[in-house]
Amino acid sequence: MRKIGRRGHIAYVWLVSVAFAAALFMAFTFVSFQGGLRTVPETYDGLMKQLIFHQDLVIQEGVLLGQAGIATPGTLADKQATMTRWGIERDHRVVGLGNFYALLRTGQYTFVSSTEGYELRFDDLFVSAEQGASSAQRSFSLRILFDSNGKVRNIYK
Repeated sequence: MRKIGRRGHIAYVWLVSVAFAAALFMAFTFVSFQGGLRTVPETYDGLMKQLIFHQDLVIQEGVLLGQAGIATPGTLADKQATMTRWGIERDHRVVGLGNFYALLRTGQYTFVSSTEGYELRFDDLFVSAEQGASSAQRSFSLRILFDSNGKVRNIYK
């Protein structure tokens, strides 16, 4: 009769041992955790900041481009030729600026004159950003309205 009662003690000791080992493992995990989950939002935050910076840079380049074209004397074709030449000279192959300068080199943009001033339009632009193993891309169209003196009236993106 005594032997039957001892078998319950073995299971009880085994259960306590496994629970103690699991508790030690969890305690070690909590102590050694270094906030690795924070790097994921920081990576996305960095990607978004880079995308916003690249998009703003493309917009400012578009403003400068339009102002250079408007300041050029001559016909609208002369202004467009100046803008294309200016864009080729300023293309430093900056990673992340996407296809802005490629559209400029190939003439795939619209520059028109109206009674209110000028309009510069780029369709299907994109900018990109990379950080570590993550990458992101943002697509947009750009439309900049200038008055006849080259001052920006409005920017649509």
